[in-house]
Amino acid sequence: MFKRIETAELKRAVTGRWLEILHAAGLPAEVLNGKGHSCPKCGGRDRFAAWPDVAERGAVHCRRCFTSGCDLRPSDGLATLQCFLGLPFGETCQWLSGWLGLEPVELKQQRPVVRTIKVADAPEPVPGHIQRIYKQSRKMKSGWLERLADDLRLPADAVERMRPGWCGVHGAWTFPMFDDAGELIGIRLRKPTGEKRSVVGSKAGIFIPKDIGTDRLFIA
Repeated sequence: MFKRIETAELKRAVTGRWLEILHAAGLPAEVLNGKGHSCPKCGGRDRFAAWPDVAERGAVHCRRCFTSGCDLRPSDGLATLQCFLGLPFGETCQWLSGWLGLEPVELKQQRPVVRTIKVADAPEPVPGHIQRIYKQSRKMKSGWLERLADDLRLPADAVERMRPGWCGVHGAWTFPMFDDAGELIGIRLRKPTGEKRSVVGSKAGIFIPKDIGTDRLFIA
């Protein structure tokens, strides 16, 4: 005859006793001091550690075999026992109840928490006039790029990589702004007087040079 027991009830029974429990499960006491150690499971050097509240909660982690990216994630002592005993959840609880000297239990799982994720709406397309201004402004006459480079005191080839242009309607230099996917989302204007503003309808983005590659870190 099995006694039914809630998971939370089993956890309450072992709160504060996890150091001796994990030691009984085969984890050496010295690796539970919160410092970096070789992992008792995968053997990796200096990648295993117990969390500061390990005595209360029983949580440990290994940067290779027991971390947030693994199928079994480190969270509490039950997860730790599952990982290092290599047992399914139900058998792990049976092992723990046996260690506590309890009667064999039929584990009554708590109702799982259902989490919903809000999916972001599809991005709105960039207004057509921003696309037109970008394409038209790029058709600068000969010598205008050099004039802009002199104004900015930068090499002409470096300025060209920023894909600048000239918009006669606004009387300003144009600099395209992009999102993290490389899509045009706005245009920044810079007048010869130094005044700066954006084309109406633009979204703030980043200025990405042409042919920069992918292995880069942008710091704004």
